[in-house]
Amino acid sequence: MYSPGIEHNVARVRRVAEGIYIANWAAAANKGDLTKNGITHIVSATPLEKTWGDEFEYMLLEDCPTEDFENCSNLENAFIFGENALRFGGRVCYICDTVISHSSLFLISFLMKYKNISLLCSMQMLQTIPGKRGRKRAVAGLWPNGNIMRNLIEYESKLHTEGVLGPQLPSFYAWGQ
Repeated sequence: MYSPGIEHNVARVRRVAEGIYIANWAAAANKGDLTKNGITHIVSATPLEKTWGDEFEYMLLEDCPTEDFENCSNLENAFIFGENALRFGGRVCYICDTVISHSSLFLISFLMKYKNISLLCSMQMLQTIPGKRGRKRAVAGLWPNGNIMRNLIEYESKLHTEGVLGPQLPSFYAWGQ
């Protein structure tokens, strides 16, 4: 069902925050959209060939199950890849097949660990994409599924315990208590 004011087309590169973008594989295959948004780095959670050769820096996260994403051998490397890109003025796009699974998982995990943004705030960032004249628009479909949410809640709790995130209770964790 269409709702006025809600963007249903996620086959485009979407800005989430300064220098941070999210897209599905169809959008990532559109060089014009990547270039228009100034994308320099791509973190891909889908088996994607380096479609555009050396025009973009790629980090491929193959074989990273959402059930056990913290044990993905390349996860920390992907975080560092994204952080370094941002530090040197690059723009990073997180992609997967559908946008609602792996790319949102890795992007939200990155925001929590490296930008010290809570799960709740990260989710809000995915739900409201900057629009024209600074207005925010709701974007349908950018919500991780139940299994991924469970993983993110546990990850946020771990980051709080480790002192990576502030001392407040994890935003979603308290609901399950």
